[in-house]
Amino acid sequence: IEIDGVVEALAELATYVRMAIVTTARRVDFDLLAIVPAAFAGVAWGILGGALPGISPSITMALLLPFTYGLDPTVAIVLLASTYVGAEYGGSIPAILIGTPGTNAAAATVADGYAMKQQGRAGEALIVLAQPAA
Repeated sequence: IEIDGVVEALAELATYVRMAIVTTARRVDFDLLAIVPAAFAGVAWGILGGALPGISPSITMALLLPFTYGLDPTVAIVLLASTYVGAEYGGSIPAILIGTPGTNAAAATVADGYAMKQQGRAGEALIVLAQPAA
């Protein structure tokens, strides 16, 4: 294998990748006035869906999917991704309040969260879960 040939091929590949990124960046026009409300709506819908035991984040997203067909693709992806995030948090609400995890990810929350609820510290447990993990 010639080193010079490999270096030339990598340089040419880097040029094509740079051209693709620049072209894509010029075509993408982010409409923040549509993205931000979609993110908030997705999180709200996700929390509601995740708080229902038996409704997983993927089912919550699937229920929202028909409404995304008429949306801009970027807005639709933001809406679905924020729905997933909201559903993962929403699954901890029944785990803390009634001892039944709303999602699979909230199964471990039952042990500590429900115990805190029995001590009268349910609000504190919900606030702690809203904090990002470090």
